[in-house]
Amino acid sequence: MKHLYFLLFFVVALFQAALAQSIPIDCDHKYQQWDDFLSDLVTFVESAPELIGGLEALQKEVNYPEINEQIEGRVFVRLIIDIEGNPYCMKVAKGLKEEFDQAAIEAVSKMKFKPATQRGEPIEMVYVLPVEFINPKDLQK
Repeated sequence: MKHLYFLLFFVVALFQAALAQSIPIDCDHKYQQWDDFLSDLVTFVESAPELIGGLEALQKEVNYPEINEQIEGRVFVRLIIDIEGNPYCMKVAKGLKEEFDQAAIEAVSKMKFKPATQRGEPIEMVYVLPVEFINPKDLQK
């Protein structure tokens, strides 16, 4: 009987692993889980995630959209950083215009992070990152 339970557990575990790889991540559901968690509990991490290369590295990846208007400002991107330091489920928390919002998400998606840690172990964490847009004509002056 013990062998039957072990076999059943093994088959279920394999099925869940295969299913997890084939189903895309539902970011809205993932954020809802985080919102539910954070509304019940305030946590502090031993070390917050760090953007490798700092904000300077991020700014090098930002492409100012080619539009007729001269817009400057910040786009705040909400993202989840996994335990390996990869960003995913990026959404604009506060934006400028659609072109700028998309450029901000594209720049953040190229970044790598040092993940947050708790009790010495890397953890997944929701993070908000500012992306600065300065008109390229102003930079040339």
